[in-house]
Amino acid sequence: MAERVGYLKVLKINIPLIGMMGVSLFIGASIQSHSTIIFGLVLYVFDNSAVSACIFQYMFDILPAEVRCTGCSFIYSIAAAIFGGTALIVAVLFVDKVLILMPVIYVLMFAILAYVSVFHIHDKNIKLKKLFILYWLFSGYG
Repeated sequence: MAERVGYLKVLKINIPLIGMMGVSLFIGASIQSHSTIIFGLVLYVFDNSAVSACIFQYMFDILPAEVRCTGCSFIYSIAAAIFGGTALIVAVLFVDKVLILMPVIYVLMFAILAYVSVFHIHDKNIKLKKLFILYWLFSGYG
């Protein structure tokens, strides 16, 4: 789909839906609505796959062929370790210390930052540093 429509268009459509996913999962859990939770999970499946495919395409485009495999693996592993490994700790700390809505606000903050950063990748000459930061933002959802 991204090849036909365009990678940036897919990102611009799916990043706000990731924010909706966080809100629908939180609301569904708080009111114990299975249909709302299922809706959030379906959003997660489609949006995460769309965003991941686009991010990997940008990584393949920007990294030279001789370091492409290592670079993609390194970026993905660092992002998954930092955001995936600490997500539960951050969520528990937010709920215990600050506010019960903070995990949703946390997801929405990253969705907004990711959405804003998408407007900076309009050309193929993007710097690796911007791509690295962009992928870190997106990986908080996967």
